[in-house]
Amino acid sequence: MKHSILAAALSLGFTGALHAQSTEPVKIGIAVPLTGPAAVYAAGFKRGADLAADEINAKGGILGGRKIQVVYEDDKGTPAGGVAAVQKLMVQDKVSAIGGGSGSSVVLAETAITKNRILHMNSGAQADSLTEQDSPFLFTVQTVITSNSRSFNRFLIEKIKPKTVAFIGDNGEFSKKVLEVLTKDINTAGIKLVES
Repeated sequence: MKHSILAAALSLGFTGALHAQSTEPVKIGIAVPLTGPAAVYAAGFKRGADLAADEINAKGGILGGRKIQVVYEDDKGTPAGGVAAVQKLMVQDKVSAIGGGSGSSVVLAETAITKNRILHMNSGAQADSLTEQDSPFLFTVQTVITSNSRSFNRFLIEKIKPKTVAFIGDNGEFSKKVLEVLTKDINTAGIKLVES
């Protein structure tokens, strides 16, 4: 997964604004939470993106020898921060693609800006609604919340076999969907949800 942000995006070949004749670097924008509570995720994103860029550049770059330049922007781990980050990357930094994505609410807000305008590679958010957008420029490397939740719920119901379950989560897109799927699955199994 260390190369997922860049490698999947680069394998698409970048059409449109990128021309093989140019010697300018190909700018890839990465929107990640560099500050705020979600900043713990940024180090892994940065290591992976930097490693991928270094390895690709060491092998001669892409599109006829162009180097990759990674440009980071702080999404602050919030939807408003994500929107501001991708707007800056697209308008001021003039990146050719956007990568990153640490939270479903953040990436969903970002896609309101990037949809059908720029290649957007989501490597962290799992909201079902991301894949339901049907955008030809949005790619995700994660499974969706529903799939992950159902697998966990099956383990919970079949192996742990609790009589009651309590759910603790925030009020974001991820937790809301997890709770929705959990409630349905445990109700079907006759398990009581005692707290949410």
